[in-house]
Formats: sequence, C-alpha cells, structure tokens
Amino acid sequence: QAKYGDKLSSVLDVTYKKPKRFAASASASLLGANVHVEGRSKNYRLSYLMGARYRTNRYLLGTLDISGQYQPTFADLQALFSYQLSEKTVIEYLANGSFNRYYFVPEDRVTTFGFVKRVLRLNIYFDGAEDNRFNTLMNGIAIRHEPNKRLMLKWLAAAYYNREDERCDVTGDYFIGEVQTDIGQADFGQTLYSLGVGTTQDWGRNFLDAAVFNVGHRGTYMTERHFLKWGLTAQHEYIYDRLLEWQILDSAGYHLPYSNTEITTASYVKSENILQSNRLHGFMQDTWNLRNDSVTDLTITYGARFNYWTYNNQFFISPRLQFSWQPKKWTRDYVFRASVGSYNQPPFYREMRRLDGSLNPEIRAQRSIHIVAGSDHNFVLWNRPFKFVAEAYCKFLYDIGGYG
Repeated sequence: QAKYGDKLSSVLDVTYKKPKRFAASASASLLGANVHVEGRSKNYRLSYLMGARYRTNRYLLGTLDISGQYQPTFADLQALFSYQLSEKTVIEYLANGSFNRYYFVPEDRVTTFGFVKRVLRLNIYFDGAEDNRFNTLMNGIAIRHEPNKRLMLKWLAAAYYNREDERCDVTGDYFIGEVQTDIGQADFGQTLYSLGVGTTQDWGRNFLDAAVFNVGHRGTYMTERHFLKWGLTAQHEYIYDRLLEWQILDSAGYHLPYSNTEITTASYVKSENILQSNRLHGFMQDTWNLRNDSVTDLTITYGARFNYWTYNNQFFISPRLQFSWQPKKWTRDYVFRASVGSYNQPPFYREMRRLDGSLNPEIRAQRSIHIVAGSDHNFVLWNRPFKFVAEAYCKFLYDIGGYG
C-alpha cells in the first residue's frame, strides 16, 4: 500500500506490544543470550518495554576453509517508553542501539580445485588481522493525539547515526601445486610439486559516518465506509566517507603489474566524500468498504506516494490500487484479491558510490510496476481451520541500478 514506503520488493512493518503488567524473560546458549523486561506503572500512565541481545558466531565460522581466530560479536539494545499525558494524548520514545564487531586473525587456507585428472591445491599462510566495526544509534519521539474516535493525529521526530570502521592489514604467502590423483599411489591426495609461489598484502582504512534527521506527521480519519490515511516527512542526510585501501601482489619476487622504476600496486583506491542532501516524501490513501452483508464484501484501497530528493532533483509519484472481494452467497469461503502499483526506490549512499570511491551524480531511482492477483480458500478439515492460497504476480523492472 502507499503507506509502506518506497521499496521495490520488501517492507518492514514493526508493531510493538503494549504491556499490561510486569513480565520478563531470559535465555542463553553457546551462541548468545537474550533478556527482556516490560511493565506498567500503578496509575497505568507509564509503560515500558526493553530488551537486549548478544550473539557470537565463532563456533559456526570455524568450519570455513580459512582457519584462524574468528571473533564476531553482535549486541543490540532497544527500549520503548509510552506516557499517557491525557485521555486523548500519548507521548512515545523509542531508542535503539546496535554494536557489531567482526575481528578475524587468519592463519592459513587450503583450497583444492580442478578436474579429475588435474587437481590443483592452493595453500596460503597469513599474517595480520582484520577488524571491522559497525555501530548504529537511533532515537525517536512521537506524540499521538486523538480528538475524537474518528480522527488520529501523530507528530514524529527521529535521529539516526551510523558509524562503520574497516581496518585490514593481512599478508599472505601462497603456494600453488599439483595434487596426486592416482588412487593407486602411496602419495594419493598429496601435493606433488609446486607450480608457483608469491605474496599478497591487503591493506585498508575505511571510515563512514552517516547521520539522518527527520520530522513528520501522520494522520487517519474514519467514516462509516472510508478509512483515510496520510503522512508527510522531511529528512536531512549528512554523509562523511573516507576510503583508503590497496593491494600488493608479488609473484616470483616481482610486484604485479611489473615496473622497474617504482613500486606498483595491484589495486589502489583513495577518496573522501561529504554529502548533504534533503528528501521530502509523503502519501495519501483511502480504504473504501463496499460491504453488503447479504451479497458481497468488497474492499478497495487506493492511494499514491510522492518523493523528492535534492541531490538529483528527481520527483516522482507512485499510484497504487488494491481490492479484495468475498462473495457471501457461495457455499464455500473464498476471497479474491488483486493489486497494481508503481514502485520507485530512491538510492542511498552505497548505491551512489562507484568502485573507485567517486559518486555518481546522475544516479536515479530504481523503478518497477507490480501486478498481483490471488485467491484464498478457507475451510475446515479434521476439525481444524485451513487456508489454501493461490497467487500469481508479474513485475516490470526498469531503471535498475547496482553497487559500483
């Protein structure tokens, strides 16, 4: 629907529970731990919902073909507080923090590849480490006011910060050789002789800071047959990106590509980008209920989104239409659904950055037309409710872009 944002194929719709009494839970395993607590004050005005998670995948990563010290850790905290200012007004505060670290000290790698009669084996012995950290913080506040049972008004403000650090300095000495494939030989499966030796070094210091601030308004209005929703959001983005990485490839004592006058690198990338831009987007939609209790149940949802970005001055409107029909006089319970819509996904910073670190000023939003048709059949079998779903969809994708 138009309210769900500008994505081509997916949407994340999170609904938080409303605590009615105190409750808590905790769990732990070799892969991590979880804990949560919730509750309400005695006067029922204040409610809280908090949770924390910790996870590590070091035991799973130990089965990869690169052996070494894997120390990935992931932790996040989340809290939601709600306070009833009056019978018609509620203020909510949401905070979220995510802290992820991937620390890796490679030791050696053995990879065997080839065909039945010619098998090669690559051995690499490493020195150095890779340390990547990805941290995000988000705070949001919302004030919801309901003047009457038909009208709801909400004002929102949020701030999001993301920090990414990538540090890498890994040197690898590699040996490639041919493997004995004759099962009748005593040295079957062993490396017969070396075909080549060399050294590689990967070095990187990449840092990214991204801050996003937005303010917005949401509203709903309900009548006997219509349910109207609307929203408007203004957003400011600040990106500061520093990229510096290179790779040295040495074969038989020579750097590749070869030069007798200077030290060469197989790849070298250095860039520094500062990007500030603004976005304005919003939507309006209506759900029209044409219900006739004795004959049919028909619901139509129609609406549109708009989006404007100051970086490329692109403005677009995305109309969308959905309907569902449930005949009442049929002996069996069927629901028929169909929808069509235009979907436009504006790029964020990662889609804009090329492989050499420069930005693409001509980047445009990815676009598609979606058509979906389906039906649901609800029935009871073995004293249990069942649903049989049949659905077909068609997507016309154009202006598709990728990373790099």
